[in-house]
Amino acid sequence: MRKLKPAIIATGFMPAGMDSLEALERFAAMGYKGYEMPSQLLRDGKHTLEEARNKLSELGMEFLTAGFSPLNGPVDVKAVIEDCHKFGVTRATDELYFKSGGQRHL
Repeated sequence: MRKLKPAIIATGFMPAGMDSLEALERFAAMGYKGYEMPSQLLRDGKHTLEEARNKLSELGMEFLTAGFSPLNGPVDVKAVIEDCHKFGVTRATDELYFKSGGQRHL
C-alpha cells in the first residue's frame, strides 16, 4: 500500500498573478509532494507540459490526478482518459464531487 502524500488542489490555492511554476516552488518548500489537476498549471499558456513535468520532478513532486468539472457541461470521458494518459496518472478528480470531500475514480 502506498503512503498518503500531501497534495495541492490547484484551483483554490494557486496565488493570483503568480507564475504557476513559481507557486509550485513555494508549495514544495512547505513539504507538498503531489499536485492534483495538472491542467491548471498549463491553463495560462505560459508553460508546456514538459516544463511542468520537469519542474515537479526537480522539486520532488508528482502529478496525482487529472481533473474535470461537470459544472462546465457534459463530461467528455474520452478527453478525461486522454488527460490521464498525458499526465501519467490513473485517477481523475471530479471538481463537483471534490467540493463535497471526495474523489471519483474513472
